[in-house]
Amino acid sequence: MYQCPFHREQNGYSLAVWADGYKCFGKCDTSGDIISWLMKYRQLTFVDALQSLGQQPTSQQPKHQRKQEKLIHPPSKTWQMKAKQVIRVSIDNLWRDSGQFARDYLHRRGLTDETIETTQLGYIPGYYTQWTKLYDMSVPCGILIPWIRFDDIWALKVRRASGQPKYQMVKGSRPHIPYTLVSGHCNESAVICEGEFDAMLLHQETSDLVDVYTLGSASKRLNELNRTMLLPYRKVWLAYDNDEAGQNRVQQMMNVSARMQPLHIPNNGDITDCFLSGHDLRKWIQSTNFESWQNLP
Repeated sequence: MYQCPFHREQNGYSLAVWADGYKCFGKCDTSGDIISWLMKYRQLTFVDALQSLGQQPTSQQPKHQRKQEKLIHPPSKTWQMKAKQVIRVSIDNLWRDSGQFARDYLHRRGLTDETIETTQLGYIPGYYTQWTKLYDMSVPCGILIPWIRFDDIWALKVRRASGQPKYQMVKGSRPHIPYTLVSGHCNESAVICEGEFDAMLLHQETSDLVDVYTLGSASKRLNELNRTMLLPYRKVWLAYDNDEAGQNRVQQMMNVSARMQPLHIPNNGDITDCFLSGHDLRKWIQSTNFESWQNLP
């Protein structure tokens, strides 16, 4: 991670660089590959940038570059404008009388009204198998979970009241980044949970101790962009469910980096179950060897 030169960053490090691309997760939100970097940073033309690397211009962009560009960009501005309207309507629905059932469900999971509002949770009323048409978007009925990073809406995910699958993405979503809950305390550690509600609850209780992420499920793998976002942390705790799928994912992620370590959930369930059974999540985090590595050089 580096200070971004494109918006003259003075505090913090928002520019991520990896093998075949870069992206600023801060103010300017610029991104691209080595060619676009040379064009922007050194003020070169496309041809001059290629020639400076000893390459000749070609008429077709390589497939891996097209794939990388799609990966690092959120959905189009048009999609995001529609998504923003859907979020607004769903929030309004949640706090109406018709949203009482959804609010009760969130409260039973331990979430406070402040957390519900901060994470911009909403509600799309209707039977659990139904879909609703809103602003040219087809949205499943249930509790709406927006994936927002800075000012960009990357995905809209819905938790249905029943049936399988429990969670469904709205078409056009790009959940290529983790669902992120970062405090303003410059925490040196992060926890990756298995699901969004677990992440919200842990952040609610421990925001001054750790930043919280989730990939959305145990089936999601860490991609290169995910790993880049986790680079600033000295330690990344893996608090996945204590089932076979969760523990398999923990083992795979530990192979990615030595900074990733398992964090055992006390009740052998998930974070929400742990909280609802009476465990203090703050004490749980503080009782790990969390503090022992913070003072390392």
